[in-house]
Amino acid sequence: MYLVWQKDFESDNFKIEDIVDKVNRVLIQRAYYPIEAKKVTSAIRTNNVNITKAISDLIWEKNQVELDLVISKRQLAETLI
Repeated sequence: MYLVWQKDFESDNFKIEDIVDKVNRVLIQRAYYPIEAKKVTSAIRTNNVNITKAISDLIWEKNQVELDLVISKRQLAETLI
């Protein structure tokens, strides 16, 4: 048995604010600037991207570092669960 996500694992199972909070904790621990949940929401609506892409783009914009170098998708999922 398998499950097909409507958007992506994170969006279908967690609130944007909760995801951004977990990502921001890691960003701050690693001395990076945090991102804003409302900007993630805006990016999702404006650019028609999934939450991971929106978060990745905002992290790059603020810190010039890729999301995967901060936290992998697997680590993010484990943190959220």
